[in-house]
Amino acid sequence: MAKGSAVQRIAVLVAAALLARFCWRWFTGAELDGVPRTDATWFLAAESPLDGRRRVSRWSTRPRAVRAAVRTLGTAAAGLVLAVHWTGHDRVLVAGLVLAGVAGLSWTTWTLRRRLSRWRHFRRVVIPLHKALGNLLGISVSWRPEDWLDVPEDYVRDPDARVQVILPDVFSGTSEAKAQVTEVATAKLGEEWDSSFRTVGKPVLTLKKAPQPPAVVRFAELRPALEAAKESEIVLGIGSRDAVAKVDLDMESPHIALSMGTGGGKSTIGKLVAAQVLHRGGRVVILDGKRNSHRWAKGLDGVQYFRDTAEIHNALLRLGAENDGRMRIADDVDDPEFQRVLVIFEEMNMVTARLAQYWAEIRGKDDPKVSPALLAHADIAFTGRSARMHLLDIAQKLTARTFGLPAGEPRENFGAFILGRYSLQSWRMLVPEIWPAPKKSTHLGRVQLVISGTARAVQIGYLEDQEAIQWAASGLPQPRPAAPDVTVSAEVPELGEEAVTVTPQITLKAASSDQGAAVVPETYDSLRAAKARDPEFPDGVKIDGRDRYDPEALASWSRNRERASK
Repeated sequence: MAKGSAVQRIAVLVAAALLARFCWRWFTGAELDGVPRTDATWFLAAESPLDGRRRVSRWSTRPRAVRAAVRTLGTAAAGLVLAVHWTGHDRVLVAGLVLAGVAGLSWTTWTLRRRLSRWRHFRRVVIPLHKALGNLLGISVSWRPEDWLDVPEDYVRDPDARVQVILPDVFSGTSEAKAQVTEVATAKLGEEWDSSFRTVGKPVLTLKKAPQPPAVVRFAELRPALEAAKESEIVLGIGSRDAVAKVDLDMESPHIALSMGTGGGKSTIGKLVAAQVLHRGGRVVILDGKRNSHRWAKGLDGVQYFRDTAEIHNALLRLGAENDGRMRIADDVDDPEFQRVLVIFEEMNMVTARLAQYWAEIRGKDDPKVSPALLAHADIAFTGRSARMHLLDIAQKLTARTFGLPAGEPRENFGAFILGRYSLQSWRMLVPEIWPAPKKSTHLGRVQLVISGTARAVQIGYLEDQEAIQWAASGLPQPRPAAPDVTVSAEVPELGEEAVTVTPQITLKAASSDQGAAVVPETYDSLRAAKARDPEFPDGVKIDGRDRYDPEALASWSRNRERASK
């Protein structure tokens, strides 16, 4: 009997020791089996697993004090519930459980939202970065992204965010290898970053955001860049690290698309670009349905300004014809020296809708449904590079429908996009290859310039009206004055002794006064009668089954007719 009592006492002692050890591990946040999984300390989260482990639970990475607090509070809550139940205070118990349920539901909802946000960040940013750098560096497939990539979830919004990449031990550390890793990482992260490498011991790449552009860039600060730019380069402003931001119309993008909300500085950009083209002897055509976007340009040599819908319609027809004529010359002449032409198309969202409506009102039953003016604009978008005719298309939201055609193919010919005060929808629509989108800025004149899949924050240069006028007039003289009438001059610069005249595409109905075009002060019926009876009536050209005429020839015929009648 005594022997049995001794065994029982030993068993009780052993059980008490085991219970004490369990309680110690439980309430102090240790692993229950006593084997540490990570290098977490009492107050610091784990940085890496131990013993070569690749996969550990998130619980094991928490600081030991956090694990101890969770277990202690959970045990205390469970004990409190049992105590209340045993004492018969069931109403108190129910109320406590309801409160606990509400608290638990709130915590669960918050946790799920955080995990969903992390999952999206992981899927959209971390995984692509893991795959791109992994392929470049030959990372083992056993590496998980979190083993070597530290990308803060809010790095887009946080100007002080840092991204850390733990590189493999075999990383060479040469200048070429560093440049390759930095280029791939910044391309996947978006925006601009400064890189620093630690190659002693464990190699590590640290990226921090590049300094922001200056708050304001005035003409005096931009002038050295304007004077140093090549003839084909358009200087737009100053980016990070005081780098000049510019677009080469010959080498990078023949056209520039500007999508920006109200008050973002669209007309300021148009003024800056136009002044540079005029300074270098180019011609500027402004299509401004808003009528007053570029008052500074009124009366300047080389500027043609069109405001009414009918004027803009005819101007686009003549521009399309001029583009076609230049392309014909380029067929026979190597590197023809055309005068550079910039077409500033303001408020496209509004004007293209008006052009479509105007064409629907004046077109004949045999005419195509699509506005020929919009087709001429599309032709310039497709072939303008060779003809040295360039578009600066400006819209609040540059959708495919903005171009007024069944499909938005002309937009694909724009290699440079300027975005400001944009929505995420607009960013995804215009430059989906760059993700995540940089944080939108409300700072006046701050834009994102996107060229060849790279986005740069730029502070647009600001020119006062008088500064723009002086810069535009101080350069090369204009080869010829701008045409004073409602159409754009269709002359093409002489090549040797040969000059080319381009026949524009305008019907009698479109030219008549009763349709509002004001090309000639004649009604449509009067023009038809004159065509049949007057031997001096200008000859037309059959295009798409309809006779089309030169507006200048029609206007000249009308003036001669008035003189003869007096």
